[in-house]
Amino acid sequence: MRSINPSEHQIQCAIVDWANKTKIPHFGKYGDFLLAIPNGGNRSITEAIRLKKEGVKKGVSDLFFAYPRHFNDSMHGACGLWLEVKSKKGVLSKEQKEWIKLMNNMGYG
Repeated sequence: MRSINPSEHQIQCAIVDWANKTKIPHFGKYGDFLLAIPNGGNRSITEAIRLKKEGVKKGVSDLFFAYPRHFNDSMHGACGLWLEVKSKKGVLSKEQKEWIKLMNNMGYG
């Protein structure tokens, strides 16, 4: 049997593709609520400084799913889900572990 080993990029693209195709009653597509957080990748020092000034932070999860919470078809606040994408070989960084712990402590766990 052939082993499947998708990259983190391929996994994240598959999640986004699924979200863009899946409907939520009363709200549209899951993809309407799914955001990518551009924290990874190799960048020039100038670009890294620019992004840091814009609020990009090490360790923040790859995706955020901002899902509306509702009762009896009326909106009452919001909730969400942070998604960290890892391949089979992927390992959480120290900053990612800290972010996940912080988000868990804030009620996202």
